[in-house]
Amino acid sequence: MNSLGLYTGLDMRNQSLEFMQINFGKAGTYYYWISRGVDDREVRANRGSKVGGAENTFSIDLTELEPMLLELLPLINKVGRHCNERELGGGR
Repeated sequence: MNSLGLYTGLDMRNQSLEFMQINFGKAGTYYYWISRGVDDREVRANRGSKVGGAENTFSIDLTELEPMLLELLPLINKVGRHCNERELGGGR
């Protein structure tokens, strides 16, 4: 995309449908419309999550490595449990 001068969604929105189709084929039509905020795909509200994560907000800023590592392990374990329960694996 960068070789065509397309760096942002606005750059795509400034192109014609024909330009997008010539340069990106079928995907060009999708890029053309999505850059204009048009997405007619059906919403699937009941599908499972594809990602897992964990976070924690601390009352003070952690600035030293050792305290950070101590707080990191419970977060790692939480994500691991989430992945195991849903039989998710890491990508390679």
